[in-house]
Amino acid sequence: MTRLGAAITLALVSAVSAGAQSAPGNPPQPNLPLKNASASVSLPSGTGIVGALTTNLDTKHSKVGDRVEVEVTQDVKPAGQVLLRRGSHVTGQVSLAYAFSKGDSTAKLEIVLDKVVANSGEQIPTYLAIYALAAKNDPTKEDLQDARGLVATAARAGSNGGLGRPGDGVLKPDTKGVIGLESLHLTPMARDNPPTSLVRSESKDVRLEKGTEIVLVVVGP
Repeated sequence: MTRLGAAITLALVSAVSAGAQSAPGNPPQPNLPLKNASASVSLPSGTGIVGALTTNLDTKHSKVGDRVEVEVTQDVKPAGQVLLRRGSHVTGQVSLAYAFSKGDSTAKLEIVLDKVVANSGEQIPTYLAIYALAAKNDPTKEDLQDARGLVATAARAGSNGGLGRPGDGVLKPDTKGVIGLESLHLTPMARDNPPTSLVRSESKDVRLEKGTEIVLVVVGP
């Protein structure tokens, strides 16, 4: 090896050694929890959620597998503690759709809801059942302005398994039944595995328009 080569080799070795000595040690890091683990959303069974459909559903056109989406319209805060913010979403799909026909007079729309997506983007796999359905709250409709007023509305809801809207017209997390949707009948837990909700009619196709109000209840993970 020439003197020049030896000098270059020595210089490189010295530089590497100096760099290694000046670099601080990096001890191995323990496994850290996820960034938002402490703020993870928890929805206990029995939690009621008030929302509105953001998809149109009807037994004449809907097919098995069609997406169902509900926007949460009220903060979910049992006992005053906010568990889920308004604007979150619940998603699922159509699991059964039978159109109305004279030969088989019962129209059936069965839905499974199996995921909550919080405003933060966190996805919470959980099953929910539909415990109440109500026509979009529109006080300008003539059927809410007739001479019988809210008494008539409550009577119609009662005939379909509901108790009518609360006095302020706003659905509550514990509201149950069908309100303002003529001839529709609701079975919150039609099946157990997976949990599904069934909406049926013996006189026409089941039609749930975008904006239909809905009350969901968490029934299990």
